[in-house]
Amino acid sequence: MTYSPTLVQEKLDYGFLVLTHIVCADRQIDSEKLQYLKELGDRRNISELTKAKMNKILAQNNPNLTVDYIANATINEQRSQVMQQILTTFYKQGLFGLPEQEAIMRIANVCNWSQKGIKRIIQAQGFKSPTRQISPEIEKTLVETLQNLPEFAIEEVVKIIFMPTFFDALGFALLERKPEFITEGRLRVDYALRHNAEDNIFLNDKVNPHILVELKGRNIDIACDKPQYKTTVNQLKSYLLGSNCKSAQWGIITNSKHIQLFRKHGKAIYPATSCLEINPENIVDITRKIRNKIENPSRALTVAVYNNKGGVGKTTTVINLAAALTRKNKKVLVIDFDPNQRDLTNSLNIKPGTQSLYDCLRDKKDTISLKKVISPYTKQFKGGICFSFDVIPVDDQLAQFPEDNLRKEFSFYSFRKKLDSLKSDYDYILIDTPPNWRFFSIGAVYASDVVLIPTKHNNICSLQNAAVTIQKYIPQIQKIRQEKTEGIEWGVSALPIFFNNETTVTNASRKRAKIEIDLIVDKFKSEYKYDLTYYFFSHYDIEESTKVFKLPYSAYIASAICEKTPAVYKSSVAYSYYTELAKEYFLQ
Repeated sequence: MTYSPTLVQEKLDYGFLVLTHIVCADRQIDSEKLQYLKELGDRRNISELTKAKMNKILAQNNPNLTVDYIANATINEQRSQVMQQILTTFYKQGLFGLPEQEAIMRIANVCNWSQKGIKRIIQAQGFKSPTRQISPEIEKTLVETLQNLPEFAIEEVVKIIFMPTFFDALGFALLERKPEFITEGRLRVDYALRHNAEDNIFLNDKVNPHILVELKGRNIDIACDKPQYKTTVNQLKSYLLGSNCKSAQWGIITNSKHIQLFRKHGKAIYPATSCLEINPENIVDITRKIRNKIENPSRALTVAVYNNKGGVGKTTTVINLAAALTRKNKKVLVIDFDPNQRDLTNSLNIKPGTQSLYDCLRDKKDTISLKKVISPYTKQFKGGICFSFDVIPVDDQLAQFPEDNLRKEFSFYSFRKKLDSLKSDYDYILIDTPPNWRFFSIGAVYASDVVLIPTKHNNICSLQNAAVTIQKYIPQIQKIRQEKTEGIEWGVSALPIFFNNETTVTNASRKRAKIEIDLIVDKFKSEYKYDLTYYFFSHYDIEESTKVFKLPYSAYIASAICEKTPAVYKSSVAYSYYTELAKEYFLQ
């Protein structure tokens, strides 16, 4: 889309002047300064001294970007390109020493640009907001507060003594905290947090929280192996899914002895850190790391679709879930990480380009980006409607390596690291995995945030393998990730199972499936002390429901594979099925 020279001029006038003023002066915009900037009108009224200052700032990072270049933007100049250059430059100058959301809202309000558009441009540049240092005074108070808290302080004492200083350290001022925030109906979470924007004071308007905090007293043990931990986590999740909390992206549980950060991406909620033990010696470091995570969220949710059993429809799920998400205006990348079968690559008729996944994974000097391996899949319809998602196809070379050679030649860590460079470009990254627990399936799960597990209600092996995945394989990955990051990363989390591509389920077969699942749950509880109830019956803790989500069978789904087209793009029935799947796990 292009814009008239006048519109480009006006927006750049206001936006650029404000950004420059923030950097040149004190980074604060009061109403008087804002009015002054607006009254300048056009660049002819800018003093030569101001223009020289502006050009000096620009030249430090981008010698090709000058005031005159911006002022002379024409109809052929894409607004987004100009925005990108401006934001890139001022990002480097430290504008986002402010909380990222606050800085974005300031720019958006002044320039009349959408916050979402600005944020995507910032993320596309690969920059992360520099974490503002906690002041020495706050650090000292935080440590002293923790030292002086009674060993078994009740919740009210922790709330009064510890939490105010902790919120200060997280960067949230008094007017940016709302105690007893109503999440839905009569449900109230202990605290909600959100940075203010101009005259939009969170304590007053009480809408669009960014973080929810569930607090317990020190007399309540929320270490992750304790019963109260599970109860507290379930509380937090129910609050995060409340109708008044769709904007929330983070959740925190703490009792001032332990603390854990949770990430909310749409409907998916998963631990962002381990449940960390805090004390006066580590509280400052842990608070810094939590704050850094909050201020630098990943745009993408990375999902491995995995079951150790073949024939459960993993590839079909990846393709059609991706298609359904694109029809909900989400940007999606799918990755074929099964070189032996290559089902996803073949199903979409994608050919590897000049740079292959093999080349990228083998590249230890980081000279080959995963972006060079991406191939777009696009479907054009009558009336000009077009849907598309990106694909990383797999190539034959990877299938030629024995398992031992794979582990010597490639690294789980490098795939995750390379994938990180794409997470600002997409809303969802879906990985199709092999039906085994070897290099590629381990690597896919290691790189993911969550694992989606398709099963068959009449295939006991698929249910048993799901249980092994949840109880054995995923904890292995969590342990590696936690050890590598000293607990600041939790690792991957399992989502509840679903029955995939199901034909009509009779009462008799439903009862048999329920009996088999009960046997599996009982076995793992008695033999391994591992409770699988939530993963098989996700609503059990809330309403004691033993319902399992079912994705029905459709002939369109099977036939579309032969046509190299996602069924979701051809059939309204298939679209409705996979949209329900997306809503069950991902879309709020």
